Parts: sequence; C-alpha cells; structure tokens
Amino acid sequence: FSSSAAGQATIVCWSVGEGMCRVGGSGVLGCLVAQLTLARVLCSEEAAEGSCSSLDGQCAAGAASGFASPPPLRWRGFPYKVSNPAFARTIYGGEYIRAAFKERGFEGPVEGDDWDVLWTHRPQDSAFARLPLPKRPGQRLVNHCTYFGGAGDKCGLARHTSRLRAAAASGRRGHRYFRTYELDKPDQVAEWHQAVNERPRHYWLLKPCLGGASKGIRIARGQEALDAASTDFKGEKAVAQEYLHRPFLGFGGRKFHLRLYILVTRWAPVGAYLYNDGLVFRSLQPYSSNPGAHDVFSSISASVEALPLVALWQQLDALAAGPGSSRRRGRALPASAVRSRVAGLLRELLGSGLQESFGDYDAIERQRGAACFDLFGADVILDSGLRPMLMEINSGPNMWISDHGEAHMDTLAAVKRPLVRQMVQWASLRARAERGSPGAAAAGEADQMAAEEAQSLVSFTRLL
Repeated sequence: FSSSAAGQATIVCWSVGEGMCRVGGSGVLGCLVAQLTLARVLCSEEAAEGSCSSLDGQCAAGAASGFASPPPLRWRGFPYKVSNPAFARTIYGGEYIRAAFKERGFEGPVEGDDWDVLWTHRPQDSAFARLPLPKRPGQRLVNHCTYFGGAGDKCGLARHTSRLRAAAASGRRGHRYFRTYELDKPDQVAEWHQAVNERPRHYWLLKPCLGGASKGIRIARGQEALDAASTDFKGEKAVAQEYLHRPFLGFGGRKFHLRLYILVTRWAPVGAYLYNDGLVFRSLQPYSSNPGAHDVFSSISASVEALPLVALWQQLDALAAGPGSSRRRGRALPASAVRSRVAGLLRELLGSGLQESFGDYDAIERQRGAACFDLFGADVILDSGLRPMLMEINSGPNMWISDHGEAHMDTLAAVKRPLVRQMVQWASLRARAERGSPGAAAAGEADQMAAEEAQSLVSFTRLL
C-alpha cells in the first residue's frame, strides 16, 4: 500500500520474517511479500497512520490485523558453567535486571537452550559451544566476546598498554598508561629491577594478573618490593605496576578514582560507547604520601564511599570558575575538558593495536557462532594535572545495586538502572534484527547497527 506524504511515498507491508508491519520510504520496496492483497497489507490502523514505535520503526500487529504477533525474544540469565554451584541460579546484577528484560518484552529468564540473548557474569563460550543448541535464523547475542584480552587480565592489559605507550612516546603525545612489568618474563623483571633501583622511594603495586576486588595486591617500594615479588608472587602470573604518587586531590582532599562503564556492541568494526554517568570511589582516610593497604581499593567498603560521577564534574567546574589559586597550579580545568581526555584515553585503548595485541576477531567470532557484546568497567584515576590514567579494566563489573546495604542503594541504582535499561533496549533491537535479517552483522551492515545503537544508547557517548 502506498500513499503520498510531503511528496514522498510511504510503503506499509507485512514482513513474514518479522511478523510485523513495516513503515518507511522507498527503501521498503524490498518487502518480502509486497504482492499480498491490500486487505492483508493494511496491518492495522496504527500502522496505516504511520504511528510506529519510535524505538525501532516497527508496529506490532494487533488483533485488528488478523495476523499473529511475532514470537517474543527470550533471554537466559543462568550460566551454563560455574565454579561455585551457589551461583548457578544467580542472575548477574539481581532483580532489576529481570525487570529490564521484562520491560522490553523478553520472555525469561529461560532455563533451556532456546534463547536470543545470554546475560551472565562470566564468559560461557567454552560451555555452550559444546552444546547442541537449537538452530535458528540469525545469530544469538552473547554477553562477553572474550576478545579484548586486557579486560580482567592484568597481564593482557600490560602487553596492550605497553604497545600503546611505545606508540605514544614515538608520537610525542605523552604517556597515559602506567609502566607495568610482567613478573614471569625475565627481560621485564630485569627492566623493573632497574626502575626500582633508580628510584628506590617510588612505590609499586604488585598484582595477581587474574585477581579481582583488589585481592592479593601488595604495595611496596625498593628492596621490599623486589623481595615480595620473588617470594609472595613466585611462580604466579603477576605484574608490577607503578603507583601514582601525585593524584588529584581537589575533590575532598582524599584519594579517589572513577568507575566508568563501556558498552562494546561489536568488534568488527568496533562500536564502543562510554556511559555518561558513573561512580567515584573515594577513600574516607586522609591522603598520605606514604601509602598503606587502605590506599588500594576498588569498591565500597567501611573506608571507601561511592559518589555519583556528576558530583566530581560539578566540583571541577566550580574550581575552574573560582579564584585563581587553583588555576595558578595548573589544576583547574572544566569538566568538559577532563571528560574529553577520559574519552580520548578509552578511545585509544579500544581502538588502537587490537590486531597486534589480540589477533583476528573474525576468526574468534566464527568459532563462537554467535554475535556478542561486552560491558566493561574501567577504573581511571586523575593525576595532579587532571590527566586520566588507566588503572585496570574489568570484564564483569559489579552490576548489583543491593550488595552494599541500603545506604548506597539509591546512588548505585541511579547509575546502573538507566544503563541496563538502555543496554537491554539496544539488545532487543539487535536480536530482533538478527531474527529478521540473519547474518546482518556478518554482512557488514555497520550503518544499520550504528543507527540502532544511536537510537537506544541515548545516555552514552560514542567512542568508536
């Protein structure tokens, strides 16, 4: 059916593949069954009036159309494999995750293998790849791509950032990444020993490569650091990362760092989005130039508070607009300038040297047999000149909102609920597109995917 509106034809036709009315311009002429009779084509009065959902440009066929609605999307939130059986029935993030999927029309969480989206705390590739999953049109969508080897692996991150540091030095752009040495590599250990001996009063962080929640981290300097590396970390995959001695203290006079959230919707080509909100983890202890164990933290605790990221941006703007005392020290920059620096850091991290560090993504995706996405948590600290420095990046950031008690629940919910709702909205568009156009991602329809991302990720800033 066609009609003229503002000089442009509008086509409404029934798509068998999607079970929906599609309304659009001349590009819809490829509708699978344009030859249907007019009675079948006019799906509903809503579609004929062009009042489709602003979310995906499609109208669900109602009872007036006489056609069945499309089958609902289904999501699975239960891991296929866990090291601790207690987590076998745990939904990553908790009950508000269920609510977000339900709001977008998903069925679930299902327990079987008939699902469109898999959402788990840890990667499940090795587990479900061996299962005879039911065949379906298009690809399933899986959380965790297991491609960016620097997420959750400090050794992998050290190798990647070392390449970026070398490129930055040759380009005279300045270093944005901490010097980090892998303690199971003799040549790197020798370089680290030299760095320690040159500056024996400089502190270092000794970290297990696969540790989380700041567990197992030692802070030491000089001979103490060398001894700890050779005894406490002997035979273990670990790194020595330089400690920031002059952090920015213009936010309450205490040490803090930013917890940022990055959604990578695809890796070929890269689609990476930085969530505009986030958290600040700030120590409750006065800052000391002689750090102790309390200066190493990654989350809320009895000695660490969580604040909304916007509070930091407001403080930076207040400092930049205030008297010249801060400006004379070169520490007054508006929030927009610091945010731009942070975005530049993360853009470089996720967009440079990927092939050299992690290999061919297409080969990994072919082996997986599913589309995927990543939600990363990036920990960033600001130095005294308000330059962002990457501490680490997590492949499964803490997405719970109730695990630190009622005192923090409102702050965590205000940040994480909108993030998850928009992420699930995007996932519904992507999964629906896979059902209707199998292999859309493989066919390189990057423009279509970018449009879906822009449509749903309204509180994100595109990095790549």
